[in-house]
Amino acid sequence: MKLYYIILLQLLALALITTSATQAQSTPETTSLQATIISRPTNNVGTWLIGAVNVEVTNETQIFASNGSLEVGGCVTLDYVVVGTTNIALKIQGEAATVCNSGEPTATPNPSSETTWQGKIELQGRTDHSGAAIFLSEQPCSTATFNQSQAVSAADGTFQVSAPSSQIFQCLQVSNALYLTLRQDITSPMIAPITLKAGDVNGDNIINILDIATLAAHYDQNYPSVDLNADGKIDIFDLVTAASNFQ
Repeated sequence: MKLYYIILLQLLALALITTSATQAQSTPETTSLQATIISRPTNNVGTWLIGAVNVEVTNETQIFASNGSLEVGGCVTLDYVVVGTTNIALKIQGEAATVCNSGEPTATPNPSSETTWQGKIELQGRTDHSGAAIFLSEQPCSTATFNQSQAVSAADGTFQVSAPSSQIFQCLQVSNALYLTLRQDITSPMIAPITLKAGDVNGDNIINILDIATLAAHYDQNYPSVDLNADGKIDIFDLVTAASNFQ
């Protein structure tokens, strides 16, 4: 019986050592720096550019402005961790301007020089969501222009765009044939899922009687250029989908 308890205690000790080692390995290393706020969203949550580091501020980030300004141009101390390819802010503390103007290097080198902008596109009515063109701009959507897409969606709708951490995108545009083009402002590399509306047969970015009439003209035909759900036939499902988005 005594031997049984000795073996049991040894097993418990081994389990505790293994658990502690696993936790130590899985805890991201915290990086600290003191730098000026280059840009930030109107609300606290979103992407901040502090010095040369893009960080994501969440509802869990501790933010203190007692010692200095948290506006653009303000000096702060930033503590963050790297999760995958994204820098997550743990704490932002406002500091006096002299802290950032000391001329002494205070930043720990950022292990990630790129930020991955990613999201998911759903093409209404389809099971294959590939081929949607992804455009990103550093300008707000009100002034943004697009010439070339940076990515296309995969079959499951996902997309990724890697860019230097100093590059902050503010506008996303997604387009696909037979679908309304979508343009929206973005504030974070983690972009919320987007659904494109089907039915724009003639490509004028509006779904009206002209689109419905074209679908009706090819009803019960295999006509890929107007087949909204890409099932090989123009049928009631295509008509209903277009009608649901009628403008």
